[in-house]
Amino acid sequence: MCVLLPIHRKVLLTCFLNYHKLLKQKIPKENIIFMSIHGDALHPSLRGAMVYFPDPRFRKTRFRIRGSVYRKRKEYDSRLQFANSENKRSGNLSRSLGNSVIASFRKFGLPTHQGRTVRGYFYRRGKKSLPAVLRYSKVPTSILVEVANLKNHKDRGSLLKSRTRQKMAEALVHSIGQH
Repeated sequence: MCVLLPIHRKVLLTCFLNYHKLLKQKIPKENIIFMSIHGDALHPSLRGAMVYFPDPRFRKTRFRIRGSVYRKRKEYDSRLQFANSENKRSGNLSRSLGNSVIASFRKFGLPTHQGRTVRGYFYRRGKKSLPAVLRYSKVPTSILVEVANLKNHKDRGSLLKSRTRQKMAEALVHSIGQH
């Protein structure tokens, strides 16, 4: 299984290139995963991991990508398109991996967000939206993992411990194996 782990939005274009290279190497789409790992910054009373996936209800089938950071890249194309069936399949595959991540975090004794831990959107300025890394990802199985809430004292303190970070890494690897 191939895993792409970008740590910033600008890595997305590199991952996009790697995705197509992997496809050219005859690696099945189902064996390629896009996992973006972050620390959230929610209300301090909230803690634990949660996962976002590209819910097809909130990802358009056509986009125009603008910005100098993108235009500089050889692989840049200002238009990005997804078929409705592609969106639905991606949503299902990604939600499944998200559930696997949360189950693995719990198995490894790591805190998870209370309530809905696997979500297809978040609110930005009062509107439902998808994180850009998920909105533009062509990889069918794509998730954004919020490993902790950086505004929560316990989560932040826990992230400073190498043992916790190692457990998180092991939980993520385990979740991919279970997926």
